[in-house]
Amino acid sequence: MHLTDREKRAFSFSRALKAAADGGLKNGLEAEILREATEENGNLFTPTEWDMPLHLLATRDLTAGVAGAAGGVGTDSQALEDVLRPVSATGRAGVQFVSAQGGNVAIPKIATSSTAEWLTAEGGALTPSDTVMTEKTATPHWVGSLKVVSHQMVKQIVDPDLLGLDMLREVASTIDAAVLAGSGASGEPQGILGATDVGTQAGSSLAWAGVSNMIKLSAEANGEPSAFIGPPAVRDLLGQREKAAGSGLIWSDGRIDGLPAIATTSAPAATLFCGDWSQVVVVVWDSLRVAVDDSTFFADGRYQFRVLIGVDVVIRSSAAFCTSSSIT
Repeated sequence: MHLTDREKRAFSFSRALKAAADGGLKNGLEAEILREATEENGNLFTPTEWDMPLHLLATRDLTAGVAGAAGGVGTDSQALEDVLRPVSATGRAGVQFVSAQGGNVAIPKIATSSTAEWLTAEGGALTPSDTVMTEKTATPHWVGSLKVVSHQMVKQIVDPDLLGLDMLREVASTIDAAVLAGSGASGEPQGILGATDVGTQAGSSLAWAGVSNMIKLSAEANGEPSAFIGPPAVRDLLGQREKAAGSGLIWSDGRIDGLPAIATTSAPAATLFCGDWSQVVVVVWDSLRVAVDDSTFFADGRYQFRVLIGVDVVIRSSAAFCTSSSIT
């Protein structure tokens, strides 16, 4: 689906929702764009249910609503990474976003690297060595949200993309929680916490020696750490704890040992993550499935908005991460 810059700027998700709630999305720019997008995905478009490409949510949401994001999101071409990174904690830490359509996605991984060697003489020959490649398969794990919105709120929304931005934040926080601590059961992807080969550091009275050890364990797996992530309470704790007397605080000015340190409520309580976040691939099946229901709460005029999206988390090298739990 190719859209002009003018069409992208003119598109309003909130207007599409209003139309769907008020007799159905049948005509106009939003109906035309969403019908084409839905049919391209091989799905059925109806006046109250359709596919919503994520990049359409970002056309105005990110440039207008997220501080510092305007320079990173263009109107000609918006990759999934551009859409989610500004509102995703793990995205800011460095995870890779991959957009998928249709079925499962194979993510390649090097299981055994080839070796390099020095030539013993000018005419010497190298010894052949094989690179062994494997792959991990990403499959859609479906996550959704069901919003109940009053009749008055739908009618009085002034910001043309308020609901779109709210949905982006929901998607991003759901992805963050799955990357960090998805259980791998009950429909959730497997996250870093609980994955095999992840390094661990005792969290009791966590001090600078333990934090430094987390950096070391990550680096020893050839995964030079790129950032720390933890909940706000851990930031508060380590932001009051000195490395040593008079040597500065462990978590200070958004950094730990010079690395970005990101606090998010998507992180599990009393837990700190350190690692090479480029080793995580987040696969997102590219469209939200949106449905509007005006019958369940017919008596008082409320609407239900339901969204579904497919996401999976692939950790190429779990040994590149170290976690500390039950931090005190």
